[in-house]
Amino acid sequence: MTIFDNKGVQMLIEFRWQLVKWFVKKKLFYPFIAYLVSFSFFMSTIYELREDEDPNNYLMYLAFMGILAAQSIYFLAREIY
Repeated sequence: MTIFDNKGVQMLIEFRWQLVKWFVKKKLFYPFIAYLVSFSFFMSTIYELREDEDPNNYLMYLAFMGILAAQSIYFLAREIY
């Protein structure tokens, strides 16, 4: 695109890049990695224990469901805002 060949646009992008880079890493990328790890752990281990008779397994299932719900709400709020 010819708009990015403009020196003014290039300077504006370079000026704002550090702020955008920080925001993407700290507010989007790292929380998504945490969500990915917790969801993978939940699906590979805890989800299979949900119908077990042990009440501790059910409490662990509910706790992880709460964590995943909170993380999902965080990303939903980021998308809306």
